[in-house]
Amino acid sequence: KLRDPKHCSCVMGMGHSMDTSEDFDKLLEDLGIETRYAALLAELSCKNPEYLKDISAEDLQGRKDAEGSTVTAPVARGLVRKLSQAKEPAPKPVEASELPSRALEPPAPLRSAAEDAARASTTCCSVSLLRASGDSPLGVDGAALLRCCVRAQLPEGGAGRRKVLAIVLDQSGSMAGAMWRRVVEAVVGVVTDELLQNAFISIAFVVYADEAREVRLPRHASELRELLLSPAYAPRGGTSFQAAFRIAQRAVERELGRQTSAGVSRQDVDIATLLFTDGEDTSVKGRPGRHGIQLVDKDASRQAARAAGDAFREALRRTGCSAYTCIAAFGADHDPDQCQYLSDRYYYINRGEVLAEVISGGLGALLRSAGQCSLRITTPPGVRLEEPLPETLPLDDAGRLDHHVWLRIDSGGASPASDRIGVDLELAGAVVTKGVAHLSSAAAAPDGSFDSHLLLADLVALQLRRIARELSGSGAALSAQRLGELRARLTDAKTRLQATKQLAGEAKGSLRGRAALRERVAEVEASRERLSYALGQFDEGDVNDQRTIGAVAIDAILRDAGQHVPQGPVTAALVRRADAA
Repeated sequence: KLRDPKHCSCVMGMGHSMDTSEDFDKLLEDLGIETRYAALLAELSCKNPEYLKDISAEDLQGRKDAEGSTVTAPVARGLVRKLSQAKEPAPKPVEASELPSRALEPPAPLRSAAEDAARASTTCCSVSLLRASGDSPLGVDGAALLRCCVRAQLPEGGAGRRKVLAIVLDQSGSMAGAMWRRVVEAVVGVVTDELLQNAFISIAFVVYADEAREVRLPRHASELRELLLSPAYAPRGGTSFQAAFRIAQRAVERELGRQTSAGVSRQDVDIATLLFTDGEDTSVKGRPGRHGIQLVDKDASRQAARAAGDAFREALRRTGCSAYTCIAAFGADHDPDQCQYLSDRYYYINRGEVLAEVISGGLGALLRSAGQCSLRITTPPGVRLEEPLPETLPLDDAGRLDHHVWLRIDSGGASPASDRIGVDLELAGAVVTKGVAHLSSAAAAPDGSFDSHLLLADLVALQLRRIARELSGSGAALSAQRLGELRARLTDAKTRLQATKQLAGEAKGSLRGRAALRERVAEVEASRERLSYALGQFDEGDVNDQRTIGAVAIDAILRDAGQHVPQGPVTAALVRRADAA
């Protein structure tokens, strides 16, 4: 009832109403609320900031804004979310003589924001080393390896962080028709009214062909679909990553400026760029062809794209924010090597039907994530990393990282005088937490235990990544002998996981962490099946499967399969639960 305009006369004396309409409008502007809703909110709150938080979505839904449009349910919820951030008004200053005597005592010294953050922080990083026991089925190769598990917790989860999201869509001529419609439908299915109204998320849309331009976002997601499918945005022309990165950088810097001008620290902002493409760069033209049309200089175009990608990455680094670039590619004309070089994470979409699933899954993970971090690992002499570290690793929505790396101990062994493994976890280029482990602390996984089964699954995953890297970029046909060797390795990977898969599937089994093992084995088997399919493309004598996907698609699958990414969020949560049992 306090918000009913009929009660405004009695309410005004009870609360702290704004002195002027300009003050009230300024408050709404600071909250990111459009002026079209100012009159409606002023009516419901009587221009009293204390009552803005009391406004519910039901109060707004169905009402008219200043432009005569009806407020829909998603828009109402978005407005309420913004209103919930309204700060309580400062109380009227009180003279010292009006204060009780104890209030005249000297105030306690104030802590800085950094000290407060340090006191409240739960940041930690634990590093554990695990090796196979003497009778483990890991074999000679596994016996020379140590699994270094890094488990970190950052102080803030994703719920309170701000996001700047740039969605960059390939609008070149090769996207015309069904593919462009699929991309638009997939994106619009994720970018909802609620997302557009979320004050914690800034979204920029960029489309690019020979040139790039930013798409002015409408107020409602339904209008976005009509806009992108209109003749004004019909696919045409070539592909210029340089133009795409230039306009994306401009949009990101503008949206970041809006966040920081509202008092948000750069360390609390995550920047994510999702770029979709079906082709390679064609921006640099060479000599004229037969009909006077200039031909594409592929080498120069590739170099221009890489230079633009390097400049974009450096610009993101200078922002001081956590930044992440993902490229999702599809079609037989894209350049897998270039896409992997330009991105932190490269996805290959081999079927248009799964495009919506990839986009929704990728966007959902980015929006829930608490940002991206980097690992820096130092090893003693005689110990080295088995595979390169990813440039960035995602944190989950609670600010946690669960990841492992493999360490190889050379035949001479590590020096007993120096067996320290150091781990630095960096966020936006700054070290936020550290962890240490010593080779002498490496524990042996008891044969038949949960740890030994998980260790085996992780080792098989490593062996599959090795196969993918060996084949990636080969381009040449494999000899029958080489093909047979690779098939044997894939078969061996499947065989070695059978016992673990069987034990994890027993409903009444006594093995700890069976659910975690089922999820992890499923992840490894999915990778093995993709590799098996790609390997079949090299076998010209395979009469059982006549499907061909082309050299580009094969290389894309192999590059994707060769990336070492953290285990899925479900698996990570189940492993943590099993470890705590």
